[in-house]
Amino acid sequence: MKSFKAYVKKEIIEGFRSYRFLVLLLTMVIFAVLNPLMLKLLPILLAGQFPEEITQLFNITQFFAVQNYIKDISQIINIVVILTLMGLLVDERQNKTLVFPYSKGVLVTGIITGKSIVYSVVLLVCIFLGFCINYYYSSILFIEEPVNIIDVLNVACLFSIYYIFIVSLIICLGSFLKKKLFVGISSLGISFILSGFKNITNLRNFLPSNLITLAENILINSSTDQSYTESMIITIVAVALYVVVLNLTAIYRMNKVEII
Repeated sequence: MKSFKAYVKKEIIEGFRSYRFLVLLLTMVIFAVLNPLMLKLLPILLAGQFPEEITQLFNITQFFAVQNYIKDISQIINIVVILTLMGLLVDERQNKTLVFPYSKGVLVTGIITGKSIVYSVVLLVCIFLGFCINYYYSSILFIEEPVNIIDVLNVACLFSIYYIFIVSLIICLGSFLKKKLFVGISSLGISFILSGFKNITNLRNFLPSNLITLAENILINSSTDQSYTESMIITIVAVALYVVVLNLTAIYRMNKVEII
């Protein structure tokens, strides 16, 4: 318990010192603000390039603006998160900063759990804040096809669970790989590969990428379907198991790895 509390405090301090928290927060907020603004300006920017008949086809609604932000969260921001956190464990192994905690009897369980919880909570806060900001600006700039705030919060919840999985994946890979670039490439590769399997019906509900599909479907009113609810429960339970397995694997590996 002491190891866990010590590493939670250490990760919070390190997160501010390394600007990881700031990068994650700014990424979510900047995209949340710029996304609806750019969509609002898009018809104006295209007015001088295309005939008026074509520019009038760009009937952008709040629904479209929020959906566009969801695409940013699942694609561009996914890359930013992985590149920001890819050195989460590898940097400590390379810099030998784990030698002192190990020598003082700090448990590996506390180290891994502390990292996982701190960055999962930070991403959860950033994601919810980003979606709330995006919803606010989208509701001001676009009045057609309004989106329910409850649906937006449900979307944020699903994305939070997805990124908790990504944090655990990065930490687990960091316990095996010695270069953070390899951790980043491997994490991106796995996330893209899993996304490619989402069209396989028998596997879909057991893939973390299904959380993104479920999040997109909330806004098109499929959340009332019983099959949707069952799919969501199965996926959330599966991802929770993956997170536990990844963290346990990282703990086991770090108990075996040579840190000196």
